[in-house]
Amino acid sequence: MAQQISAELRQQTLETLQTLGETPADEKMILQQSHLLAKLVQLRAANRVMWQGSKLAKAKTTEAKTEIDRLNLGLQGLYYEQRHLRNEINTCKETPTIYHEIALLPEHEFLEINQSAQELSGRDLMLARLAHEKEERLQLEALKKDLVAKKSALIAENKRRKGELESLEGQLQAFVAAAENIQSSFKKY
Repeated sequence: MAQQISAELRQQTLETLQTLGETPADEKMILQQSHLLAKLVQLRAANRVMWQGSKLAKAKTTEAKTEIDRLNLGLQGLYYEQRHLRNEINTCKETPTIYHEIALLPEHEFLEINQSAQELSGRDLMLARLAHEKEERLQLEALKKDLVAKKSALIAENKRRKGELESLEGQLQAFVAAAENIQSSFKKY
C-alpha cells in the first residue's frame, strides 16, 4: 500500500514539476499541489501505520523471544535436575548394601530348590532368597541351640563320670596299698 501511494506521489510530483514550467496554470498548479499534499498525508499515514505495525511486531518478537528464553532456561533446569537424579540413582545402585554382604544360596541352586520362584521378578526373587536364607538361618540357629544344650549335658555327664572315676581311682589306690600290705604279710610266711 505504501509503495502504491509512494508511486502515485512520485507521479504527482513529476506532473507538478512539469506544470511549474508552464506559468499560466495557477489553478492547475493549486489542484496538483492539493493532490500532492493529499498523497503526502496518505504516505505519512501509511508510514505511521507501518511504523506502528513494525513496533508491534518487534514487541511481539521480543515477547516471544523472552518466552522462548524462559522456556529454554526451564528446560536446562530440567536437564540439570535429570542429570542430578540419574547420578543419585547410579550412586544408590553402586553403593554396597547389607544385602550384598549376606552370603546367600546361589541363585541357580535356589531356583532348583524352589521351582515356583522362576516366574518372579528380580526384586521379588531377591526377597524370596532373603526369606529362604532367614528360614535356613533360623533352623540352623535352633539346631545350634539344641547342639549346645546337648554339649552342655554331655560336659556335665563327663564331669560327673570323671568325678566318679577319680573317686574309684582313689579307692583303687587304697585297695592296691592294702593289697601290698597283705602281700608283704604273706611273703613272710
